[in-house]
Amino acid sequence: MIRNKRAQQTMGMPFSVIFSIILIVVFIITAGIVVRHFLGLQKCSEMSIFLKGLQDNVDKVWQSSAREETFTVGLPSSIKEVCFTNMTEPLTDNKYSDVKVRYGFYNPNFFFYPPEKACEIPYHTIKHLNISSVTKGRNPYCITNENNPKMKISKGFYESLVRIEKV
Repeated sequence: MIRNKRAQQTMGMPFSVIFSIILIVVFIITAGIVVRHFLGLQKCSEMSIFLKGLQDNVDKVWQSSAREETFTVGLPSSIKEVCFTNMTEPLTDNKYSDVKVRYGFYNPNFFFYPPEKACEIPYHTIKHLNISSVTKGRNPYCITNENNPKMKISKGFYESLVRIEKV
């Protein structure tokens, strides 16, 4: 009988090692999935913070009689461009025609490009923006998201709405 117990112990040990290895692999995979999810949330949060900051700066400039602010575009690298558009006018670049088809009904004046990388907020309406002045000559007026570009948000003394241009 002593022999049988040793045989059981010998066979039991490899099973526990294999089971432990399987558990370790499962924990590592789960940790990877969780980290990836939180990194995705970070990108979406950066985009929401950008939109809130842009609207706050536009409001601040709009409320003053004449003012100029500089706003830094700080977005994830998956967003290639931030674009201001007048959906009621024809587009000057066919590259963005899919955006007009998708979001034209909502009449936004701002969108992230490419919209597939923009979480759940691919378009937005920025209030108090003189969109016809911003898109004069180029519709949509896009700013490339490379090397933290800056926007100039300004309003002249005799203007009622705010203008935006790349610095």
